[in-house]
Amino acid sequence: MAKSEAAWREALAKSETGWREALAQFEAGTHASLAALAKADADLRESITHTHTLIAELETRLIKWFVATAVTLAGLSGSLAFLAAKFIH
Repeated sequence: MAKSEAAWREALAKSETGWREALAQFEAGTHASLAALAKADADLRESITHTHTLIAELETRLIKWFVATAVTLAGLSGSLAFLAAKFIH
């Protein structure tokens, strides 16, 4: 009975060692995956920030274009109205 108990304890110790090694490998893989996810998250946030910057620049250009067009059309319509009034009278 003592031999089987010793054999059982030895098998249990080997099993425990195997589980500890497997757990260590799992933890190492998990840490590597978390590091990769953190880098991917940082890269994505940087890309989103860059996209927002480009959109803001485009909005600024569009607003400038709209204002310039409105001023030009107002000046043109004022000139046409003045010319029409001059020719009518």
